[in-house]
Amino acid sequence: PDRITVPLKRAGKRGEGKSTILTQIMLEAVDQGITACAYSGEIPADRFKYGLYLQAAGKQKVCEKLDTATDRVVQYVPRDCQDSIDRWLDGRLWLYDNRATEGDEAESIIRAFEQAYRRYDCRVFVVDNLMTVQNGSKDDYYHAQADFTIKLRKFAEKLGVAVHLVEP
Repeated sequence: PDRITVPLKRAGKRGEGKSTILTQIMLEAVDQGITACAYSGEIPADRFKYGLYLQAAGKQKVCEKLDTATDRVVQYVPRDCQDSIDRWLDGRLWLYDNRATEGDEAESIIRAFEQAYRRYDCRVFVVDNLMTVQNGSKDDYYHAQADFTIKLRKFAEKLGVAVHLVEP
């Protein structure tokens, strides 16, 4: 279709797979030639990318090693596989790093998404998650969240894009 309007709101407890589902949606969009943009307020861009590598590589390419500092087994994607994933994603998946934001983060996210739409033709957007978005209004936190959600909906409707929002 020439217009994508499939907003998805995911809610649930920590660790129940909300981010995993949305990462898969972004990877599927990229695989179909659709450019995606994600904001993650929970983890910085490098950690987000680590999880993306694990998911994009698939079980058959993910390796394990013992982290001697923590005495835990950790998963990783070999460098050659990471390079292949980077080439595949190049120019098709954009991550908005929340550490670069000053002031009203909600407004900054909307501006960044608009820019990603215009500059990179992004059509799928992810906000992970609503609770981490810092708004200018500290007094009325829930009203500010509702306002941000309405702005995201209007953004999606105006441009005919998909916006996926995680709500804990």
